[in-house]
Parts: sequence; structure tokens; C-alpha cells
Amino acid sequence: MPLHKLMRRASSQLPCWHNAPVWIDTHCHLDAPEFDADRAEVVSRARQVGVGMMVVPAVTPSTFETARAAADMFGL
Repeated sequence: MPLHKLMRRASSQLPCWHNAPVWIDTHCHLDAPEFDADRAEVVSRARQVGVGMMVVPAVTPSTFETARAAADMFGL
């Protein structure tokens, strides 16, 4: 999907930031085990403050599946 369409989709999902810039977290490690207990809450808080897109850089093969699952679950 082209970037401008991704940005439009991300900004449309922000409940109170419709005319504000969309923030992009370009390096979050949501695949890390430290987030196992509250991953959904972390994503929710980020979206509440205007983060519309997140990049999860899975850095080792052992975390690829967790990163992909997080991306699928949260629409990242």
C-alpha cells in the first residue's frame, strides 16, 4: 500500500487527533518479552497520544513470529 494511503488510514483511526500530525514510532520493540504482560495497553496508550503507525524491527529470528503477530493483532 502506498505511504500516503497508510498515513490516511492511520490518521483516520485516531479518535481525537483528526487534524493533528500522525506520529510514527519508527523503532519500537513490541516483540520483546518485556511487553508480554501489557503489549495491548502499550499500543493503546501510544494511539491515545497520536501515534498512528509503529515499526517493529524484529532483530533476531527468534522474535520474528512475535513481531508478525503483534503487527497482525494491532494493525501495525
